Amino acid sequence: MSYSHPFFSTLAAAVRVPARLRGLELPTRKTEDYRFFNLKPIVEHDWKPSEPDTSDVSDWVLDESRDTVLVVRNGVIDTASSRLTLPEGAFVGPLSELPAAEQAAVRDAVATKVDGLEDDVFLALNEATGNDAACIVLRPDTVVDAPIHVLYVGTGDDTYNAPRLVMLAANGAKATVVEDFRGADRVFTNALSHVVVGENANVHHVRVQRDGVEARHVSRVVARVGRFARYDSVHVTLGAVSSRNDVWVSHDGDDGWSRIDGLAMLDGQREADTHSVIDNRRLRCESHQLHKCIVDGRGHAVFNGKIFVREGAQNTDAYQLNRNLLLSPRAKIDTKPQLEIWADDVQCTHGATIGQLDDEQLFYLQSRGMAPDEALATLTYAFAAEVIDSIEVKSLAATLEATAHERTMVRDRT
Repeated sequence: MSYSHPFFSTLAAAVRVPARLRGLELPTRKTEDYRFFNLKPIVEHDWKPSEPDTSDVSDWVLDESRDTVLVVRNGVIDTASSRLTLPEGAFVGPLSELPAAEQAAVRDAVATKVDGLEDDVFLALNEATGNDAACIVLRPDTVVDAPIHVLYVGTGDDTYNAPRLVMLAANGAKATVVEDFRGADRVFTNALSHVVVGENANVHHVRVQRDGVEARHVSRVVARVGRFARYDSVHVTLGAVSSRNDVWVSHDGDDGWSRIDGLAMLDGQREADTHSVIDNRRLRCESHQLHKCIVDGRGHAVFNGKIFVREGAQNTDAYQLNRNLLLSPRAKIDTKPQLEIWADDVQCTHGATIGQLDDEQLFYLQSRGMAPDEALATLTYAFAAEVIDSIEVKSLAATLEATAHERTMVRDRT
């Protein structure tokens, strides 16, 4: 399917289209990285531009972020609904409002090519159809204590939006950033996030996708980790009938550290496809990844995680584990952890497990007076808790805990 496909003409009509998009083709089931992901409901649907939204979103703002929230409605930054009280040295807002010199620095930082992204059609489409990017700049040694909450709101049936975030944490900066996607039914979100973590900087990055039950969601996260930098990320998938989350993390400086954990909770006929690449390119870097999937009903989860240890990246410590829990006979999981090593002095492990809840544990809880559904919910939450508990924002972690418990109390056993 080429650029002449109606999908492109619908979304990119009268919009600046990069030349490289014209040479790209949409992936199909014959494309290796998309063989488990059904793109037809996205590319064969007649999406329309979203319209302005003025709904009250105050109840969705995190308790800790009442003065550090940036609201993005249908891909457009809403400064009127945002509340930004920030320390000197921090900027959060539209990229176009950043001073010109810093704009250039941010654009240069996120423009660096990433192996495997040159032909990514959804990234190019985001750049072609997106509005002004949401921008977070932390100047050297800036510390933001409160979480920066980027709240994406998608509204209107059969609409398309393309939100984009660019973040540059300079040397010694520190912050927690929560990207939170809340959408209505039948919205297609094509999101892109660029994160650059400078030398000695520390970024805790949480992304939660809880769109409507008929929404479609595709996201790209590109993170670069500098010397002695820490990039600590958690990706949670709860919403949308189908979602695709691709994460690329590149260690570009010696002694960098990254964690790329994930949790997908699927019920009904939801499908969630997660692909990740962790590229260890420099000396003494550490990368850790734990991705968990809980699948009920006729849900389908996919995990494809690649870890590269480049030649010369000695003393790399890379760990990857995909653990999966099936709660119904028709739930399905496809997993493919991958590890490629070109260095000889490394510590690297990877693996995957797929299973069901332990009948003996369920029996034990019920023998202590717990109802069957409550026992199942307790064990399921215990499985998810390892990822949820790593989120440093207490109100968000509490909400996710409640959702995990609720999802398993009201089960789809078909």
